[in-house]
Parts: sequence; C-alpha cells; structure tokens
Amino acid sequence: MSPSRPRLFPAESLARRFAVWTGVSALLSLVSFAVTVFALLVLEAREPHAIDPPLELVEEEYGEEVLVAMLIAGPPSLLVAIGGSVWASHRVTGPLRAVARAVSQITPADLARRIDVEVDDADLRNLVLAFNGLLDRLERGLLALDRYAADVSHELRTPLAVTIANLEVSLRNPRSIEHWESQAARALEELSSLATLADSMLVLARGATGAGMPSTRVALLEEVAPVIERASEIAARQHVELVVTLPPSGRTRSVLGSAALLRSAISNLLDNAIKYASHPGRVAITFEDTVIGVRVTVEDSGPGVPDAEREQVFQPMFRAPPQRARPPGIGLGLTVTKRTVEAHGGTIRVGRSACLGGAAFTVELPSDEPRAQG
Repeated sequence: MSPSRPRLFPAESLARRFAVWTGVSALLSLVSFAVTVFALLVLEAREPHAIDPPLELVEEEYGEEVLVAMLIAGPPSLLVAIGGSVWASHRVTGPLRAVARAVSQITPADLARRIDVEVDDADLRNLVLAFNGLLDRLERGLLALDRYAADVSHELRTPLAVTIANLEVSLRNPRSIEHWESQAARALEELSSLATLADSMLVLARGATGAGMPSTRVALLEEVAPVIERASEIAARQHVELVVTLPPSGRTRSVLGSAALLRSAISNLLDNAIKYASHPGRVAITFEDTVIGVRVTVEDSGPGVPDAEREQVFQPMFRAPPQRARPPGIGLGLTVTKRTVEAHGGTIRVGRSACLGGAAFTVELPSDEPRAQG
C-alpha cells in the first residue's frame, strides 16, 4: 500500500467516526433551529405597539410567537439535519466505496494487483490488509495449480507417448508372438503407471477433509502386512534389507478410516524409502502404540532430506535439486500420503534417522481404542 495522506483524524474505528459526524450533524441542526427561533423573536419584538397591552395578553402573544417561530424554524432545521446525515454517511462510507471499486477491478487474470487506497480508518485498513492477504493466497494457489496441471500433463503424456511409439514401430513390420507379448507387457506397465497417477489425483482432489472416505475400524498392522511382504520382495531384488519392528504385544490399536487409503500411504512410504536407500542398504519400519494412538516410522539408509526441503517434499511434483539423483516416479506419493494421514486426523513429519542415517518419516494416527496395559 502507498503511504497514507495527512489524516484529518488519527486512526480510529468506523463506529467512532460515524458517531463524531452524526454528532456534528445533530449539533448543526440544533444551532440552526435555535438561531432561527431567536431571530424571529427578535424581529417580532422590534415591531412597534400602539399601546402597552395587559401582561396576560403579552404572555399569550409571546407564547404564540414562540410557537410560530418554532414552526417556521422546524423545516429548515429538518433540512439541515437530513443534509448533515447524508453528508456524514457519505463521509463515513467514502473509503468503503473506494475499497469496493478497487476490489471490483481485480479479475482472475489480474490477481497480481493489490488494493492500494488511502485509508484513514483502522478498521478499513485491517479490511484492506485482509483482502490483500486473500489475494496473495489466491495468487499462490492458482500459480501452484497451473504448475501442478503442467506437471500432471507431462506425467500423463510421457507413458502415452512411449506406448504409442512402441506400438507404431511394432506395426511397421510383421512381428513374432514373443515380441507382441513383450510390447503388451510394456503397455501394461505404462497403463499401470497412468492408473496410479489417476488414483493419486483422485485422493488429492478429495483434499484433507476426508470427504467421501469410508470410516471403519482398521486393524492397521493386519491391513498393512501384505504391503510389507510385497515391499520386502522388492527390497530384496534391489539388495535392500527391510527390518520390521512390532510392539511387544505383536499388534497395534485400531484406527478409524479407510483400510485401502492407509495401505496406500504405508506403501508409498516404503516404496520411497527403498528407492532412496543405498544399494545395498537398509530400510526399517517400526510400529508403536502411543498415548494418542499409533505411530509408524519408516527409515532408510539413503542421503536423507535436507532441512530446507523437509516441507517441500510433501508438495505435488516436488523435484529434488539436480545434484541429487531422483529415482523415477510420478512425484505425488508423499503428497498423497500426507493428505491421507491428515484425512484420518493424523500428522506426518520427516527428519533424520538416528539409526540408519537417512530420512525418517513418522506418521501419528489417533485411536479411540484403549491402550493395552503393560
């Protein structure tokens, strides 16, 4: 906002400003009424009388003169009051109209503009600051949406382009059955990637409110057991050891939510850890019962996540700096995981693994099941 002009009044509220100008208008009306009545009475008193009337007649005539003077002074005073009220309201609402004009000139294509009006009122200044803050958030959100749309378009186009190119080359000449089986396997892999991307986009579109998410009691450890088994097989092929640590009871408390989404969230964390772990290396997943619910920690022996990037890794399509190798992926796994955890009323954070030296992702999920004793 530009510097304010010299102020007639110090910073004050709209209520006080309106009270001041209404009081001024009322005072002017009273003064106008009193002056008019006084002037009429003075003029009447100066008129010559032939004889001195009796006192009773003088008092009666004086009362009539006062009444007539008041009737004559009333309409002008009323006009002054109405005019003063209109002037006061115009004076008070002028800055509001200026703010409204400034807001009406801002379009979705011009969100970089800001309200820049000279405001002498503290309440209006707060309103302008709030509007400008809203515009800042809208601009950042739309820019992020544009970048996200561009990234998703790229992710969609790449597997489609690869599949189309492979099929076009294969159709140029007769091919063996083995070749077509190989091409079918490639196409299936690319289509699976597209399906994963579509599922991730659906979770992101639902947001972190949990809208449309089934709410059932989920035995977390039992539900993610197949996920851990699959991840262990993938890790073994990449010479990565997967270590699983369970609570002393061998089970965790149940949580309310979607078993499918929770399986997907844990799967994303394990896939991410295996990708970034050193080869050979180690990945560890630990389940714990806490005061509020269940804690799941996934650690790896990879390079870890620098402090400056620990919030950014949860943003859609986040790209690591080029000096650090980035395994292939659609760039939505951690974003989807964060949205899923938050939709279940939980939290997720990333830090440094004290045991393995790489990244450590910690998920906290609430549970209404009583904590086991001992």
